[in-house]
Amino acid sequence: MEGEPFEASVRELISPEGRFADFRAASSGVGRTPRLCRADGINDIVVSFALSSGGAGWFGNPDAATKLASGLLRIRDEGRPYVLQWTGVDHHTLHVDVPRARFTARTLDRILAANGTVPPPGGLVPMLAAQMRSLAEIAGNLDPSACVAGLRAVLELAATTLQLSFGTEPADSEVCEDGVLIAAQGLIRRHFGWADLAPDHIAHRIGCSRAQLYRVFGRNGLTVAGYLREVRLENCRRALAVAGSRESVADIAFRCGFTNPVYFAHLFRERFGLRPSELRALAAESAPE
Repeated sequence: MEGEPFEASVRELISPEGRFADFRAASSGVGRTPRLCRADGINDIVVSFALSSGGAGWFGNPDAATKLASGLLRIRDEGRPYVLQWTGVDHHTLHVDVPRARFTARTLDRILAANGTVPPPGGLVPMLAAQMRSLAEIAGNLDPSACVAGLRAVLELAATTLQLSFGTEPADSEVCEDGVLIAAQGLIRRHFGWADLAPDHIAHRIGCSRAQLYRVFGRNGLTVAGYLREVRLENCRRALAVAGSRESVADIAFRCGFTNPVYFAHLFRERFGLRPSELRALAAESAPE
């Protein structure tokens, strides 16, 4: 607060589509006054993820205080004043700023009514939290073009999460499609090793219907099964190309989600033009002695 020492660090990714911030601070407090809200005109919708936090604050209404806790996403209207008082020696939060223009008027009204609260559990909420954490961990090692791509992916997923949680349009409207595709592809890339990963399971995990899942992939020239197969094959190829690995071809295939070794070998040769064992032999020959 004013007059108190305050130590903080922030890393930001900014584009015309929105902003991502990785914020750390010592125990202290911050606020956004009505005067500042009027002066800077910033009124984005902010989704915050508290990695380590504690304390209390209010959002828009000083008479409606709330406790701050770790492990939660929270919605904030940057156009309204707030005061946050943190406890503990390390406060670490991640923030995604989504412009209001991303939402229809009715959906925006419902989001604004939820100012200062956590979104309904389930759906894409856990995936958004995981993707925000992942971007924070790798952003420092990305080149500028990759940073832009990562920021856009998180912004799309954040907007879709809010749309599905508070939207008045059908969940399969075009507003949600980019986010649904990003969420589904992210789920597949993280869990490709699950042998029972299927469209029904994917759709259930990200909160859409199977028909919508098929349609979103189809409009992007993809199929769910084809994308999953490609992710599995690419991971198998990378594992087989590691010289000196003691894993058998069958073990690698199984770890990547292929339960039939004969079918796996057929797919691998069709995709890469050589047998899995041949790639492993080439990797061994090219390894430095």
